Amino acid sequence: MVLVHGGPNSNVSMNYYIGVIAYVALDFDMLIVNYRGSIGFGLALVDKLLGNVSKTDVQDCHEAIHRCLQHTEPSRSVILIVMDLLHTYITSDIPDWALAQSANVPFDFETGRNRFSDTSLITYLIERSSIRLMDQIKTPVLLQLGKKDKRVPFSVGLRYYECLKANKIPTKLYVYDSNHALSETSCANNDGNRILAKYYNQSFSTVKEQKDFEKSLFNKTHKGAGDVILLDNLTIVYRNNVDLLFYVLGSTNENELMLNSVLTCLFESLSTMLRKTVEKKVLCENLDLIMLAVDEICDEGIILESDPMLITQRVQLRLDDIPLGEQTVSQVFNQAKEQIKWSLLK
Repeated sequence: MVLVHGGPNSNVSMNYYIGVIAYVALDFDMLIVNYRGSIGFGLALVDKLLGNVSKTDVQDCHEAIHRCLQHTEPSRSVILIVMDLLHTYITSDIPDWALAQSANVPFDFETGRNRFSDTSLITYLIERSSIRLMDQIKTPVLLQLGKKDKRVPFSVGLRYYECLKANKIPTKLYVYDSNHALSETSCANNDGNRILAKYYNQSFSTVKEQKDFEKSLFNKTHKGAGDVILLDNLTIVYRNNVDLLFYVLGSTNENELMLNSVLTCLFESLSTMLRKTVEKKVLCENLDLIMLAVDEICDEGIILESDPMLITQRVQLRLDDIPLGEQTVSQVFNQAKEQIKWSLLK
């Protein structure tokens, strides 16, 4: 089984992924590819993908599969998992990214969309689209689309499905009333009372609905150390630590590996910032850190970053920018201690 991350400027780290462990337990061999353009290996590798999307990334995955098969029993077949399907860039909510990755040209948000009237540019983009390979597809395909997805528009996936069906490729399509985002991130203590929660859609539009759901969630999970569960048509990954429970929720079509990477990023970021003391008392004294960390990881439910070290650095930068009059007593005290420490070391 080949796991190819989306992004494309993302990566699959060496964290503990429940989904991968489950597949291995079911006797699958797992091949996880961080192709050129993946983050975490230096800026030079990220830049390799500029103007070469659907070229170098596909070549790297193909080469990895080819080498792996040289050491694999002939009787074992390959299953390819693709997290994101983005084969046209015009209607995406990130057109600047689309042009940078596909054509390596800048994008101006005031006039940039006018460039899509350029037929030569459209031709260039189509040449880098997965739809150009439609006639080469032979294997069965399963598509899962969100109606409200702005990152990979629903209409694009639907058109891809229609082309597959027209070519008589065995294809199934599942459509969800969802988007490209997470549904919720939250943190509760071991009594089931919420410390902090951020809801990114209208699944639970009132406080009462949120409280009822959180109570049901706590009853399902408070005895476990951490796992992935399904509840109320949501995929939920959670982690129990001392007197706290951390949750990340997504729709049922969200990949639990991605949800778990967000959960791991949040916990490890807080662990670093709180000097490994991730407990209720300490957390309540540093709610500003939690809120900043969540905001750096997700924006309206869209995953921005899953590297805990980067999140820690960004939160610290934002804390440094807070005016003195808006800082808490503990923040002022900590800054004073740091200044005294460095003055003594000079």
